[in-house]
Amino acid sequence: MYVANAELRSAQMDENRKKELLQRLIRTKTPDDKVAAMFSFLEKNEIPLDSEKIHRAFYKLKEKYPGILEEFVFSRNDIYPFSSLLERILFRLQNSGVISTVNPDFKRCMISDESKNHIREHILPIFQDEEKHKLEEIGKMFEQLMTT
Repeated sequence: MYVANAELRSAQMDENRKKELLQRLIRTKTPDDKVAAMFSFLEKNEIPLDSEKIHRAFYKLKEKYPGILEEFVFSRNDIYPFSSLLERILFRLQNSGVISTVNPDFKRCMISDESKNHIREHILPIFQDEEKHKLEEIGKMFEQLMTT
């Protein structure tokens, strides 16, 4: 049986503590936020939906940007480097409508201008300028890796 922690029940939490927790939640940068931010910098609105190519690209990006992509762990015992975290993030981004695969053969992943604008308005502001710059570099490098 689940027992709720008294501190987390809103009725018993003072207003300052609520504000503090809310601010911490707003400032939290998840791996999903990083991938979405990266996608917002893509010039094209579609990339090939090739799991192997996507995972290999992220593996190379992690080698070049280990600090900002530290959460991504890749198995190297498979046919290609594979990150279960990356796979889950892509699934969540697709389920949330940020990316889509509406094409009939499911060979392309679509990232609409509307999605990119939403990310820029609601997700990018949680990152500091240096992080934004790195995410932009990573996005451009990802696009290059995916289109070559």
